[in-house]
Amino acid sequence: MNVLGFDTCFESCSIAAGRGLGSASMHLEFRFERMSTGQAERLVPLIGEVMEGARLRFDELDRIAVTVGPGTFTGMRIGVAAARALALALEIPVVTLTSLEVMALSPELMGFEHEALMVVADARRGQVYGQCFGSSAGRATGPPQILDIEVAAEVGGRGPIVLAGPGAALVAEEARKRGRQVCAIVPDLLPRMEAALVLAATAAPSQSAPKPLYLRAPDAKPQHGTSLERSP
Repeated sequence: MNVLGFDTCFESCSIAAGRGLGSASMHLEFRFERMSTGQAERLVPLIGEVMEGARLRFDELDRIAVTVGPGTFTGMRIGVAAARALALALEIPVVTLTSLEVMALSPELMGFEHEALMVVADARRGQVYGQCFGSSAGRATGPPQILDIEVAAEVGGRGPIVLAGPGAALVAEEARKRGRQVCAIVPDLLPRMEAALVLAATAAPSQSAPKPLYLRAPDAKPQHGTSLERSP
């Protein structure tokens, strides 16, 4: 199985290509760059570098993998648009993953034992994006959500929990106020697609074109009651 995957959901651009995934001769090539802006400009050049390094032609790809969110509005749209374009041109399926799911598979979390893990990213305005996972790496026990910090502090009941990601400290502080045993780790965690390619090779492809996973409504609202009303 040959797979190209990429993520642009947060403040980074992560691309990985795998040749012969699941075989003894499996080869991975990847690039990762932190950036607050500029993913649209860097994505295509980095895809080219990764494909060349993996010694893969585009017509040798079996599927595309992409994170659909949560994340920034612009970042999610960049990745999804690129995945849709490549899948259409190459006539191959797309596997969609959540950004938090890919973060949960990060090698940076391998040394930490946990019965319950929540990957948390700061969503601003007193909220976080969160998704819960069991003791097996990357095994989601629920969908991604956008939660008030006070609500996130009580996810999973009163038992101990490990929080990982750039929103972990925010939730951990609130959880400790409530007497909960909590550990906040890897505050600079971001999606790394090379960690998710094997999962992408075995996961069921999407049955429809991928769409951004918007957990928060857009700030811009259609104008009503004006002389020239704008369409929603």
